[in-house]
Amino acid sequence: YNSSVIEEMILSGNFEKHRAHLIRTYKTNSTIVYNRLLENFPLDADSHGISYTMPLGGYYVCLYLPKYVQIDELNQSFKDHKINIKTFDQNSTPIIRLCIANIATNVIQSSVDRVIKVIKEFIK
Repeated sequence: YNSSVIEEMILSGNFEKHRAHLIRTYKTNSTIVYNRLLENFPLDADSHGISYTMPLGGYYVCLYLPKYVQIDELNQSFKDHKINIKTFDQNSTPIIRLCIANIATNVIQSSVDRVIKVIKEFIK
């Protein structure tokens, strides 16, 4: 069944239209997230040990926090603020994956602002 749906989308030209729409939407969303991070956590000496990169593709912007941030406390704070977000620890570096997919462009800025507010509680 799935293959017949995909075949129909490709043959009708809808697949390329949908793909183009996704690329535009994800690029817009990742730019919004990156710019909000840049405004709140400049990538310079005043970054408080926070880093991130503009994604070249994909669904996530990764935000690397200073090693002193306790991931369990951060996760609890996200939970307390009713923010469902993926965090993990890589070589003692807390990492937050900010998903840019499946979120409307008109709400992504307020969503990332909520995440930034929580992060600022943990930054020295």
